[in-house]
Amino acid sequence: MYVPDWELCKEPFGETIFLNVAQLLTDIYGELYWQVGKSKKAEAWRAWANENGQSVLLRLLAGDGFAVVGYRRNDDGTWSFYNLPKTAYQKRIEDDRLIVECYDTLQDYYVIASPTLAQTGKTDRQLCTPFIGLIDAALNGSKTTSERLGAYVVMSPETNDFGGVLVKEEKEELEKDLEKQYGSLRKQKQVMLLSRPMKSQVVSLANVDLRMQEKVKAGVLGIADRLKVPANQIAYIDSTSSKSLANGTELREGDMSKYRTFRRLVDMTLYKFAHDMGIFADYRLENEPKSVQGQTIESKN
Repeated sequence: MYVPDWELCKEPFGETIFLNVAQLLTDIYGELYWQVGKSKKAEAWRAWANENGQSVLLRLLAGDGFAVVGYRRNDDGTWSFYNLPKTAYQKRIEDDRLIVECYDTLQDYYVIASPTLAQTGKTDRQLCTPFIGLIDAALNGSKTTSERLGAYVVMSPETNDFGGVLVKEEKEELEKDLEKQYGSLRKQKQVMLLSRPMKSQVVSLANVDLRMQEKVKAGVLGIADRLKVPANQIAYIDSTSSKSLANGTELREGDMSKYRTFRRLVDMTLYKFAHDMGIFADYRLENEPKSVQGQTIESKN
């Protein structure tokens, strides 16, 4: 029996979805305003944080899990904070602890590590690898099935005086002819005349596509749970959900949970960085949802 040598599609569906989920958190940084002391060091730090804070947070969640920031006091009394390139340092994990060492021993630097990396020695991206792989497998399998139009045909000669057996050369010639000329594509023929009686059997690929939606949803929910992002704010989950969000209750609860997650991330990274540097710093979020004291969200409606 001839089985076509298919190559499974290898598109980065999972990586794209993981990045989208991570950016649901890091995009909130556009609403953050730092309040720092009046020292030159504090002003320099705020300038760095305003320009680089969002990209650093995204790197913590979706990249290496850490960022290395260099700093120095200039001759005129001002300060400079700047991101160090990967070529400026080496890193290793010992006993689930991140250790970073700059090649320039005179360089002052600070390592901002994600809470997950600091606690487990692994990044959020690494922990989500199985979920990303599940999404890739489901969607790439579905894409491959769609490109193959959902089926292929197995043909064999009927029994005759010659035993119904094709020699190797005849078999290969027939396979190539059918593959190139006949099918459902626009450039292929849809009517085929055979020189001998043949039996055909259609093998459906639909089973490959079964439960694709459930598999993708499981992968997305796994990523959302790891990053602590409300699942109902992820486009794929929202579009496949049968619940009505017309009253806004679930959206409001999701917003409050998302902002709490963002605050924890900022507090354990950038806020800690500032205070470890001896800089007074605080921040406010412009559109953070507020709850009325003593009143639940449900009672507001």
